[in-house]
Amino acid sequence: MKAAIWCSLFLSVLSFAGHAQTVMEIVDIRRANFTTLFSEERAQVQMDLIRQYDLDGSDTSMFIRVGVGAGGRQNLGETWGRVLFDLQPAWQNTTQYLVLQRRGEVVLTRPAFEEVFACANNVYSYVVEADRRNDPRFFVVSCEAAGITLGGEYNADNIEGERTSFYWRIGDNGTRFHLSEKGFGEVIRAFRELSLNWQEPGSLSATGQ
Repeated sequence: MKAAIWCSLFLSVLSFAGHAQTVMEIVDIRRANFTTLFSEERAQVQMDLIRQYDLDGSDTSMFIRVGVGAGGRQNLGETWGRVLFDLQPAWQNTTQYLVLQRRGEVVLTRPAFEEVFACANNVYSYVVEADRRNDPRFFVVSCEAAGITLGGEYNADNIEGERTSFYWRIGDNGTRFHLSEKGFGEVIRAFRELSLNWQEPGSLSATGQ
């Protein structure tokens, strides 16, 4: 099984409020699988790119839902539908990010997503570079952006195991996931692929138009 998988899917949820008809449509999906350190538990970072628009094609906006949890999601189609439906009353186009603490997820606009991507890349690069040059220190580096806290640890004295490891948490009280360098690298790759393939609203047209 590949560590990072993706596909395109058109799953829409229509909301009718008076005469307003809003569509939320998943247009891209990314997954990064990893095994948590010091256990055999499998976990997964999930990223869904969502397009929101009115049926007449106006008020188009894009945002992304990012979540991390143990194992893969069960019954993905049903989960996506529930997620989009639950987002309708909470999400507004002017919001930069929204933490869904109970679900262990965060919803991000493009600028907020790029902040998280830069944060993750900087943490990863700093720790990996220290390992490559055999840095004699022991340190922990962390970065917080848009409700996601990322961290990296380097221990030069760890001769029996990996000298590097990484952390991921959503929200102030979310579960802390402990990743290997390889696992965190898969997350970085999924971020990069989604960033490169993110189409601006102006390049998309409403379904059926």
